[in-house]
Amino acid sequence: MNNMGINTNAFGKLMRMLAQYENAPAAVIREYVSNAVDAIYGMKNGHVDIVLPSPDNRYFTVRDNGCG
Repeated sequence: MNNMGINTNAFGKLMRMLAQYENAPAAVIREYVSNAVDAIYGMKNGHVDIVLPSPDNRYFTVRDNGCG
């Protein structure tokens, strides 16, 4: 998996966009999951894997086998 980041110049804009949501973390999670579901729409064997953080894994991961 490739590491992703954010341009520090765009960070303020991102924070302003997220400030419009009452629960910004939930909005981000919904967006990731919605994008994954959209990517597999219509696929016979499409699937979405979601891994929640735990004591052994600090990362939240959404992965799909769709195109794009």
